[in-house]
Amino acid sequence: AYGIGLITDLKAVVNARTKDEIFQPSPERGKQYQIYTEIYEKLLKALHTLGQDVQRREGDEL
Repeated sequence: AYGIGLITDLKAVVNARTKDEIFQPSPERGKQYQIYTEIYEKLLKALHTLGQDVQRREGDEL
């Protein structure tokens, strides 16, 4: 449950940040947006893996 809360919080932060970038486009912001998107995708991938590990461990304990 802790991992899911963490994922939700991170998504909210990243989404809020990237929406700000979209509404104020400029070459510099476009570059920042691309970086945020890459970081976001890497985070999601890592968190997805972490979530699977946690589920597996919780399953083992049952």
